[in-house]
Amino acid sequence: MDVRHFIEELQNSSEATKQRWVIGFTVATSSVVVALWMGYVALQVPDIAQPRKAGLLASAGIAARTITAPPKTAGVTETFTAGASAIADSIGLRLSRGIAMVKGILGPSNIVEVRGVKQDFILKGVEEVPETSFP
Repeated sequence: MDVRHFIEELQNSSEATKQRWVIGFTVATSSVVVALWMGYVALQVPDIAQPRKAGLLASAGIAARTITAPPKTAGVTETFTAGASAIADSIGLRLSRGIAMVKGILGPSNIVEVRGVKQDFILKGVEEVPETSFP
């Protein structure tokens, strides 16, 4: 199908059809943009080496823990528990690393102070407006 023919057919279709195509293209484009962004972030922020991770964990007061695979005869519950534990450990590591980074950025030497302008609402030299009652 020719692209020009497709566009003409879409222009002549109902509003509901046009809206479905807009939603579909929006979802597809958003997915591509998010995938490209995730790839870019993965390339720009390389994983820290294992000794560095252990040092960060020790500085955050967290003991390093190795994740072991569940036994081959494990059932659904054991497998789910091991997976949830691995995910929780990964999230905990990332959170502790993020908190340590934020603490380093927002240390006592970095102070941000925002002050508003003092406004004086006393109008001097302006004539008073007479009150007007409405019916």
